Amino acid sequence: MIYACGRLGQRPSKCLCCAGYRRFIGSSTLHRLSEGTNVMLRVHAKYGFGDAPLKLAHREKTESAIRVVLSAIENLPRSPTELHLDAISHVKGQFTRTVKQDQWDWSTVWRLLGRPSRGFADGISKNLGALRVALKNQDFPAAEIAVDAVLSKNILRYLHSFLNPVDQDVEDMRDGTDNGHIYILSTRMLPTILKIGVTQRSVEIRVKEINRATGVIVPFGVRAVWEVKKAKDAEKEIHLLFDEYRVREDREFFEINFENASKLINDYLRRR
Repeated sequence: MIYACGRLGQRPSKCLCCAGYRRFIGSSTLHRLSEGTNVMLRVHAKYGFGDAPLKLAHREKTESAIRVVLSAIENLPRSPTELHLDAISHVKGQFTRTVKQDQWDWSTVWRLLGRPSRGFADGISKNLGALRVALKNQDFPAAEIAVDAVLSKNILRYLHSFLNPVDQDVEDMRDGTDNGHIYILSTRMLPTILKIGVTQRSVEIRVKEINRATGVIVPFGVRAVWEVKKAKDAEKEIHLLFDEYRVREDREFFEINFENASKLINDYLRRR
């Protein structure tokens, strides 16, 4: 069997011509294969962007770091060690991941942390950074201020959520309010065809529903999520905002690159 990149046999780790793209799209996604004059398309992706499961080593490291941070928040160490500093850095990185939303497992981390808002996650990340600097310099008054700041942003709830995850398959985010989430989904095969919608349930359940549909070959991944009030009104306003990019009148698919779509939504939320 000959692959599009010209290699024989085992699937190559990198391919610049897979699926007709002149760019590297990853070994786990699409590979256009050829046997003589026949061409086949094989899909290897199991997860969309953002939804990759955590590797066991990363999860265990995060759980260990969280326990160290919880202990440090409860009783500030008067002789902080590298263990404390490294643990704070690692936990800080998990919150930063949910703010930047640019890693293949960012949505998984966000969900495990209990879905902190981007504002809270950003504040926690910055305050953990301040806590690390204060402990490193043994500036305990500053460390106490940093602890008070992260506590005010519900860090205990998020850290315990990671240590004690709920069953995501049965979780329903509807709480009797009209709050919800705006989401952007896409696939690696068609990165500029975005599914933009609003849900009052958990975003991951919505994505699972979409990916279970018979016509979905390449799984959708979560590119970005925003918490929003008056979700039904937001959905109408968002779709009106993107009307000129709509691919089909009766579908929530829009042809626009992610950066521009994200900017439009951020601008909309600032005005709202």
